[in-house]
Amino acid sequence: MISGKQWIDIVSESEDKKKIAIYCMNGIGNFIMWSPFIRAARNFYDAEIHIITCLEDGWRFDAAFDICRRSPLIDKIIRLDQEEFYPEEYHKIFWSHHNEHTEFSRELLAKIRTKSNFVELKNKLVEISRYSWPSLKIHEVEYYMTALYDQGYKGSIPYLHCPRTKKGKLKTKGFRVTLCNGAFTGNPLWLKKLWPVENWIKLTRLLKNYLGAEIALVGGDNLKEYHDEIPSDQDFTGKLSITETAQVLYESELFITTDTGPMHIGASQGKPMIALFGSTHLTKNKPWVQNQKKCRVVQHRELDCVPCQDTPQMHKCEDYQCMKSITPAEVMHEVRGMVKDGFIRLRPMHSSVC
Repeated sequence: MISGKQWIDIVSESEDKKKIAIYCMNGIGNFIMWSPFIRAARNFYDAEIHIITCLEDGWRFDAAFDICRRSPLIDKIIRLDQEEFYPEEYHKIFWSHHNEHTEFSRELLAKIRTKSNFVELKNKLVEISRYSWPSLKIHEVEYYMTALYDQGYKGSIPYLHCPRTKKGKLKTKGFRVTLCNGAFTGNPLWLKKLWPVENWIKLTRLLKNYLGAEIALVGGDNLKEYHDEIPSDQDFTGKLSITETAQVLYESELFITTDTGPMHIGASQGKPMIALFGSTHLTKNKPWVQNQKKCRVVQHRELDCVPCQDTPQMHKCEDYQCMKSITPAEVMHEVRGMVKDGFIRLRPMHSSVC
C-alpha cells in the first residue's frame, strides 16, 4: 500500500488544467457533505480539485485520505503541516469558516488575504462566512453550494459521493440490515447522540422477527463498548476504513443509524435508511438523499429542548430525553412504511404484517 506522501507525489498535474483548492478541516460527515460542491466545481471550472487540510495523523486524516485517494473527484490532498501551498497556482481557493482552524491554517489564510490584494490574485479567494445554523435554516450541502452559485454556477446540486472499496464484506444470506450507534469520533459532546443500547437490542429482535434480518454493525472503535451488547451476525466496529464502511452500506438492504458520519456515507450509497435524531439540527444535518421516501427520520421535536445544538443546553444536558424518547416501535413503524412503499421487500416466510 502506498503512503500518503508517495500518493501525493505521484498524482499527475497538468499545467494547462485549472486548479481549485478547497480548505476542509472538520468531521468526516462534513467532508462527505462537501462532495456535491466538489463535483459541481470540478465540472463548472473544468478543473482539478485539491483539498487543503491541517489534519494530524489519526482517524480523521486516515478517513479523509482514504476518501481522497479513491475518489475520482479529488486530484490531490495537501497537508499544511508538511508542505507549502502556493496560492498563485490556483484559479480559485474556497475557504469555509465552518471549519476547525490551526496555526497553519490561520497563517495560510492571512497569507492568501494579503496576496489577494495584488491584481494577479484578485478574486481568487472565496470565503464562505460562518453562520448561525438555527437562523440559516438550510442544509450544510446547500451552505457550501451558495459559494458556487455566487460564482455563476447555475446547475442543480449533485448528490453525495463517497467511494467504496467494491470488495464484498457482508457474508450473510438473510435480509441485510446494518446498524450504527454513533460517530467515528470519541468527542464526548457527540456521544450524546447515542441511542440507548437496550433499545438497539429490542430493535434487533424485532428486525429478525419481522424481516428475517441478519445484522451487521459499523462505526469507530470508540463504539465497541456500546456495540458489544447488540446481538449481531457481523461486527465491523473499529475494523473498517471509511471506503470499506461505504461498501458494507452499499451491500445492505437497510441502514439504521444515529446522526453521524456513517449516516452521510449511507446517504451517498442510495440505500433505504432510517436516521435517529436527537439534539442536532435536522435542517442542517439530515441525510442528503436522492429519494426522500427511501430515507425516514425520527426526531421528537415536540420536546421543548429539541434541537439544542449550538446552545449552552447541549453542553449542560446529562439526560438525553431526545434520544431516550425514541422507541423501537417507532423505528419499526418506519420499517413497515418502507415495506408498504416498496423500498423493502420481505422474504416469503416473513410476508405477514406485525
